[in-house]
Amino acid sequence: EEEESVEGADPTSTLTQPKVDVFDCILMDLDEKTKEMEKQLEAKNKTKLSSCKVELQQVKTRKKKTATKREKKCKHRKRMDMHGKPSAKHGKQLAASKASLDECKESLEALKLRFKVTDDDKRMLHCAHHHHSNDAVNMVLNPWILRKWEYKNNHKRRSLRMLLSTLNDSILWTSILEEEKNAGFIPCTLKDIIYDDDCLNVYHHAMCIFNADKSVRRGDNIQQQIICAWIHDALQSAYHQMVHAKTKYN
Repeated sequence: EEEESVEGADPTSTLTQPKVDVFDCILMDLDEKTKEMEKQLEAKNKTKLSSCKVELQQVKTRKKKTATKREKKCKHRKRMDMHGKPSAKHGKQLAASKASLDECKESLEALKLRFKVTDDDKRMLHCAHHHHSNDAVNMVLNPWILRKWEYKNNHKRRSLRMLLSTLNDSILWTSILEEEKNAGFIPCTLKDIIYDDDCLNVYHHAMCIFNADKSVRRGDNIQQQIICAWIHDALQSAYHQMVHAKTKYN
C-alpha cells in the first residue's frame, strides 16, 4: 500500500522553495546608494548657496561704501566750486601753511634789511680803506666792516676762533692795542688758539677788555664804546654756538 501511494502521487505536487533573483538585489542596493548620493549633493549645494549669498552681501556693502564716498567727494567739489572755500580741516592746514610762509617771508625781509649794503656803507668802506688815520676812527665806526667781521657772506656767523684771530688793527683802534698786557688786547692767530684751553683763555680775556663797564672806566669815547659792545655780543653768541655744537655731538 505504501508503494502504491508513493507511486500514485503526483510529482508536480511536491513543495519547492521560492528562488531569489540576484539582479533584483543589486538593483535595490543601487537605488539606495543613489538616494544617499542625491541627499549629499543637495546638502553641498545648500552650503554653496549660503556662502554665495554671504559673498554677494559683502560685495553689495562694499559697493555702497564706495558709492557713498564718491558722492561725498562730488559734494565737496561742488561746494568748493560754488563757494570757493575749503572745509574746516583743509582750512586749518592752509591757514597754518600760510602763517609759516608769512613768517619765512618776514624773516627773509628782516635779514635783507639787516644785511643790506647801502651806498653810504660802500662810501664809508672806501673812505676807511683809503683814508686810514692814526687812531683808525673812520674805519672802526663803519658798521659794515663789523658785520663783515662777524658774519660770513652777510648771513652765516663765524666761529669763535675766526673772530678772535681777526681782531686786529683792521677792526680795533691803536690805543687799545698799544696798552699793557692786562688792559689791552693782544692780537692772535689761529695757530695760537687751536686747543680749547688756549681759545677759552683768549675769549675770557677779550670779554673782560670789551665789556661795556670796562670800556667806560677805560675812558673810551661813545664810538669806541659802541664797538666794544658789538664785539662783546658777537663773541658771546659765537661762544654759545660752539658750546651747543659740542653738547649736540657728544
